[in-house]
Amino acid sequence: MSAKDSRNTLGLRELFDVLRSQTTLDSVRALLKARGLHYSAPSWEVMLDSRLKDHIDSGAIQIDDIVELIRENEEHGNKHVFLYQFDAKKASELKSSFRVDRVSKWLVENGYPSLNDYSLQTYPDVPTVSEVRLEPSAGNNENIFVLKIVRTLKHKKAAELVQYQGREVFLAEQESVRAVDLLKIHPNGLIEVRVHPRRGAISYTGAAAAAL
Repeated sequence: MSAKDSRNTLGLRELFDVLRSQTTLDSVRALLKARGLHYSAPSWEVMLDSRLKDHIDSGAIQIDDIVELIRENEEHGNKHVFLYQFDAKKASELKSSFRVDRVSKWLVENGYPSLNDYSLQTYPDVPTVSEVRLEPSAGNNENIFVLKIVRTLKHKKAAELVQYQGREVFLAEQESVRAVDLLKIHPNGLIEVRVHPRRGAISYTGAAAAAL
């Protein structure tokens, strides 16, 4: 993985915000513990502002380590999972499509990140491909195709009663939510789509179909 988003291009506070939204305290503790560093923290505030920041400032933890932790965690967790089966009669066609040379060419033609290269997207203005990789399939030499899309959802916070121009009105602020959807295609034709939860009326099957 190349860390294209370094401390010079991505603010530490923004990086921490993404880390908090995509991982758990336990996963951050596990990272620090594995490095032999102080890892106890009763809350995210203590973990980010004391433990993690101090370890980064001392050089014990690199920005790349944080980005990798986000990368590993963002495709799991609370997601709606949909399974489809590709036509078995066209399985050979599917397998040939996922050769390294073909996938690499497709990525270049569409301006996506290079194969197996991760581009950390924080809160993109439009849905953005952040990673495409080929994973070895257990028991054979065939590849599993993985594609991740990051998007920014707008969620309304709980409305609050405030004074506005001499009147009492309810105002609801919007917050940005980082959503990661994942498409995974296995050589046996099994297609797995993981969709980040949305609020409001939405067809999750429609969202999964859109990923396909």
